[in-house]
Amino acid sequence: MRTIRALVAAAAVVVALPSIAAAQHGRQFKDAWFWGIKGGGLTFADSGAAYKTAPYAGIEWLITRTRGGLYISAGEAFLKSYLKIIDAEPGWQQALADRHITWVLIPAHSTLASGLDGRPEWISVYRDDTAGLYQLQGN
Repeated sequence: MRTIRALVAAAAVVVALPSIAAAQHGRQFKDAWFWGIKGGGLTFADSGAAYKTAPYAGIEWLITRTRGGLYISAGEAFLKSYLKIIDAEPGWQQALADRHITWVLIPAHSTLASGLDGRPEWISVYRDDTAGLYQLQGN
């Protein structure tokens, strides 16, 4: 019975193969290049076994030729500066200023939320049990 199922599945793939291949017919894939951007979050555990998330961004290229191709991908997780800011470590105010950050949306009970609450130049625009939204005065 298993042999028959395997043969039926193989036959279905063989029958469907021409239509699957035809889906790429109108697209010029030979001697072409494609690019894209990507973004998201990188989750990791810090030295205190607490999970943190850092922003992630990158770019990708695909270059095709008649008999080959080249795929290039580059990405960066902004860990150092992000952790300095989110943990309100010494220099976090300068890190925000260097990046011209005037709005901050963060978890309500984070270290940075406590740091921003104690700074007169940051206004709490909105806050609930989940998150807080802060704006730098004068912006």
